Amino acid sequence: MMEKRLGDLALEDSKTEYKGKLLHEKDPHSVRAKLILKNIIQGLERLVKRNPDRTLQAFTDGEVAAVIAHEVGHVVARHHVEFLDVLVNKPKLELEADYIGLLLMASAGYNPRIAVELRKNISLSNPGFLKEDHNYPSYEERANSLTQAHVMEQALTIYKESGRNILLT
Repeated sequence: MMEKRLGDLALEDSKTEYKGKLLHEKDPHSVRAKLILKNIIQGLERLVKRNPDRTLQAFTDGEVAAVIAHEVGHVVARHHVEFLDVLVNKPKLELEADYIGLLLMASAGYNPRIAVELRKNISLSNPGFLKEDHNYPSYEERANSLTQAHVMEQALTIYKESGRNILLT
């Protein structure tokens, strides 16, 4: 309850500080930001649902960055439009979001190898997860896709050039 009060106070302070500088909630940029946030929350909820005790495992900053970057990758690639098409190759969209997310997190200064390790860990701790769901590639397949030499080399180059690679976790 105390956290909610602190959050509410911080929100009110921000509203005061940024009064007249915030976009209207129906502005296309606000709508897009809400969609990104919704995708991020849904991604994290999927991770929570996989845990038997329904608690979120302790993720490092880099692992959270990998999840967020993946969800932002869907938005950048405009997958929300493609998901409406019944004939779309949904596993391909997931792999594309993984790739875009890998580059995004690298450019933000997060080691892209973290995204691969996260997917490997999910695969090991939940071996049957998504096996029957043909809309998603397995986490093992996703990790392998990201470790392809040309993909990882590109991400590592971006990571090194970001100049912000002090974020190792």
